[in-house]
Amino acid sequence: MSEKLLVHTQRFREQVLRAWRAVVWYVKGVMGESDYDTYCAHLRRRHPDEPLPTVSEYWRKRYADEDAHPSARCC
Repeated sequence: MSEKLLVHTQRFREQVLRAWRAVVWYVKGVMGESDYDTYCAHLRRRHPDEPLPTVSEYWRKRYADEDAHPSARCC
């Protein structure tokens, strides 16, 4: 393989990988998967003495709060 083709192939792989990471980041954001990480970072910063909830505890509490205090939503 020529060096020029090798460089082009490497750039293409980097672009595909960058695009894939962007898609994964977007889907996680839409699905709310990053919310748990954001909440844990908040707890570590603002409430370092409190234990971190498990993922299932976080979602259970979040859904209970949404049901108890409904905001603008369709249903």
